[in-house]
Amino acid sequence: MTSVIEPPFQEQFEQRLQERLDSERITQDEYDDIKNKFGHDKPRKLIHLPQLIIIVISLVWLGIGIRQWGVISRWDKKYQNFKAKQKEIDKELEDDSDEE
Repeated sequence: MTSVIEPPFQEQFEQRLQERLDSERITQDEYDDIKNKFGHDKPRKLIHLPQLIIIVISLVWLGIGIRQWGVISRWDKKYQNFKAKQKEIDKELEDDSDEE
C-alpha cells in the first residue's frame, strides 16, 4: 500500500526492477544506479513547482480579495453615514420649508 507522500506506482516500479534483476536483464550495479535515481530512498520535494505556483497564485488572490473586502466595507460605512446625514438634512430642509 502506498502512502500519501509516496509517488504513484512505486511498488510496481520496485517489483519490475527486481524482476529484471532476477531474470538477469540488468546487473546489480545497474539495479543500484536505477534504485538511487528513481527509488524510494531518493529525497523528494514536499511541494513541486506546479503546486507551488498554484499556492502562490491562490494566496495572492485571497490577499487581494481580503483587501477589497476591507476597502469596500470602509466605503460602505462612509456611504451609510452619508445617507443618514442626507436624510437628516432633507428633514431639516423639509421642516424649514414647512415653517415658512
